Amino acid sequence: MCRDGACLVFVEVKTRTHGGYGGARRAVNARKRALIRQGAAEWLRQLPDTVPFRYDIVEVMYREGEVPEITRLCGAFGERDLAAS
Repeated sequence: MCRDGACLVFVEVKTRTHGGYGGARRAVNARKRALIRQGAAEWLRQLPDTVPFRYDIVEVMYREGEVPEITRLCGAFGERDLAAS
């Protein structure tokens, strides 16, 4: 979890050594999103005030001998996304 200004951001980090299987976004399936939401809900419940929040995914693409490539997917999933799963 981190902050982006006033927004609380729940971040799932996925490391890959190749680009197969659809990358990080696909790896965060409906079950994983539900677990992330459960954890986020507990954090939010403990806060004294309501704060804006979102869910991001960070993909780290690692290839031996190269500088890792990092991609951040801001707002990778939301309420509508959960309902569609």
